[in-house]
Amino acid sequence: MNTLLRTRTPLVAILLTALGLVITSCGGGGGGGSSDDTPTNTRWNAATLLASVGNDVMPYIYDDLAQQAQQLNASAASFCAQPSESALVQVQANWLLLSTSWLNSTAVLFGPAIDNNRDFSINDVATAGTIVNDILNAALPDTITTDYINTTVGSRAKGLQSIEFLLYDTERLNPTGPLNDPAEVLRFFTTHANANRRCEYLLALSDDLHNQLVAIQNGWQANGDNFTAEIVNAGNGSAIYVTQEQAVEELVNKLAQSVERLKNVSIGVPLGKKSNNVVKPFDAQQWRSGLSVAHLQAHLEGLERIYVGLNSTGDNVYSFDDQLQQLGFNNLHIAITNQFTRTREAIAEIDGSLYDAVSTDTIDVEAAYLAADTLVALLKREMSSVLDVTIGFTSDDGD
Repeated sequence: MNTLLRTRTPLVAILLTALGLVITSCGGGGGGGSSDDTPTNTRWNAATLLASVGNDVMPYIYDDLAQQAQQLNASAASFCAQPSESALVQVQANWLLLSTSWLNSTAVLFGPAIDNNRDFSINDVATAGTIVNDILNAALPDTITTDYINTTVGSRAKGLQSIEFLLYDTERLNPTGPLNDPAEVLRFFTTHANANRRCEYLLALSDDLHNQLVAIQNGWQANGDNFTAEIVNAGNGSAIYVTQEQAVEELVNKLAQSVERLKNVSIGVPLGKKSNNVVKPFDAQQWRSGLSVAHLQAHLEGLERIYVGLNSTGDNVYSFDDQLQQLGFNNLHIAITNQFTRTREAIAEIDGSLYDAVSTDTIDVEAAYLAADTLVALLKREMSSVLDVTIGFTSDDGD
């Protein structure tokens, strides 16, 4: 088992700690396209798998995110109380930690994370700077509060992306790329006409973000909405999952959807794959901070952590890689492992920000897109095929 990654267990890492259903290889032997694989029949223990996910994996993921959101909230409050360039840099660092951790977790985006569209409130990639500016410059409300953000402001003007705007940009009418000028951003929090309102907005956004993540955290806890019980009791009293197979299929589908988003949305959209090859640098996620590449790596790392399986203490546990080998698809496992490495290396070759890369020379971005495309084929089509899981259509599908 790969021991390269040493962080908290990603959801499906323990995820497929076996299904209480019989999983048989599909005809044609799907194993990574290799005739050397010898598929065999085996039985997975779904009850153990779902208990691991509900009891051991999810609480840690959202415990970390809620704690990081609290740190962002506290640093934003300190900064607004005594604005300085060093305090601004600290808020930016906490934002980066939380935003990359969120992307790291989105390989398993389901349950409380998507209730009431919380995932959009946390990270709507369609965030519009014009709407954020309108709120900054509006006469009403007199004070921007958390309640106002929660009840009145849509997802395109709140969450991680809007916080990025406040921390890394100004009210530029014709931006030409990442600002990367803390002194200039600081001016908008201190001497600009709407400096106080900008801090109100930042504090309200960070507080609302913390509340959203705490709500997700509580959604999994036994003393909260206890979504854990819905997973653990799938097929045995769960009001959501009538069968264990239904719960497992959703988990595998979420993994497939996540790798598809990495390729088609995070890389493909700015590269112009959905606009007749006309590049869209302003559609690169996190373009204002210039940290798109770090976020691509975080997203990929989340997928890999799930595939190799790491528990809350960083120890390897039974996961997809073990199951493929147990089924006799060792060559497919090797192909997937190697493709994670190739994709990570291809993303690392992108020089500077994704905004700059697609604006100048797209060769390295194209290479990352093709590497991610191969990873999609391996995880979404070949792995799901040998696990006998049906993958549903999503708006991110590009195949």
